[in-house]
Amino acid sequence: MSKPGRLLIRTFPPNRNPNPGGILQAWALQRVLSTFGADVVTDGTKTNQRSRPPVPSRYQRLQRKISARLRPGLDKDRKAALAKVNSRVLSFARREIEQRPLYSGRAADSELVAWPDAFIAGSDQVWNPVYCDVPSFLFDFVGEDDPRPRVVYAASFGSDNPPFDPALIAETAPLASRLNAVSVREESAVRLCREYWGIEAVRVVDPTMLLEPSAYRAVYEANTDADLPSGGLAVYLLDRTPAKQSAARLLSTVYGTEKALWADEPPGTAATRSHPAEYSRPTVEEWLSSIAMSNAVLTDSYHGAIFSILFNRPFLVFPNPKRGVARFDTLLGVFGLQDRIARGDSHDIDRMAAPIDWTRVNALIADERERGIAFLRDALAQVLRVESAPAVDITAGGGE
Repeated sequence: MSKPGRLLIRTFPPNRNPNPGGILQAWALQRVLSTFGADVVTDGTKTNQRSRPPVPSRYQRLQRKISARLRPGLDKDRKAALAKVNSRVLSFARREIEQRPLYSGRAADSELVAWPDAFIAGSDQVWNPVYCDVPSFLFDFVGEDDPRPRVVYAASFGSDNPPFDPALIAETAPLASRLNAVSVREESAVRLCREYWGIEAVRVVDPTMLLEPSAYRAVYEANTDADLPSGGLAVYLLDRTPAKQSAARLLSTVYGTEKALWADEPPGTAATRSHPAEYSRPTVEEWLSSIAMSNAVLTDSYHGAIFSILFNRPFLVFPNPKRGVARFDTLLGVFGLQDRIARGDSHDIDRMAAPIDWTRVNALIADERERGIAFLRDALAQVLRVESAPAVDITAGGGE
């Protein structure tokens, strides 16, 4: 009996990314690949320290200097507060996703690099140079002549005009040319792959859509300690604005009490101690159930929109320019849901009430799910020694 193929996934580190959608995309991809019979490990490190964060403005630098003088321990205090409020979100990733660290500082672990039969990058904005060290998500840690497959699933540049300078393109193009199979999350990314690197990519759905909704229901139903409220308006806003908050208040008069699924970042530990409910963030299980069991969903989150669609919930979405709009354009376009854009005016009630043909949408999801699984199957067929489509249990959920 042949041993199972060994796969190493490099994505946003789920044990450090306090975002339910980001955690669930990593969990879903690992789970689908495991159903192929593979031995799968996800890298648990962020980057190799070469990411290109936004350069702070002179005003921001001055603010930081003043804050550092007035309150020397402010940054440390804020980090401690964030660690406290995010611990519940991150508990799922630490418990349910098999992880090993690829990087320690700038150096990749040679033993872990030697372990897999194939490498996989994705999903999420792993090709966004604002957030990530792009070369490492093109497997720059693998030797040029290494014959092992390098596969990309549903990678994203974050926008249709990412900050790729000529130097970065020159550095990454040779790495991209060595990829064996490339898929991306947005339609615009197909064009960017061609323009930047001269390679052809195919569009596929986010890993979270490769599993049936029953897989996610099993996750929250298995956790008897989770608080599972039902009904009301689920509000998942990552970046609050007056227009978004006004829309939430207006829609809650129709769909029931507003259930805020994300809290603002606390300024420090004193605030979290004084007002724990104000800064509390849900577990992944509570987040999933709040969307699945709501009357309707208002969100500015890509994965907030995805799970609204998967659970067939009426929803409106504010595309989020700060975090990338291209992904919303593709997601809503693929499923014919372009009319689900919130405007923050009185007509949002009518937009939310507009009927959705869920039979048609679910049929499209099934087609996209089949395409995504077929891409992974074909890209990894040699490594996994499969001659035809393996039986993928897309309904499986719960713990390992």
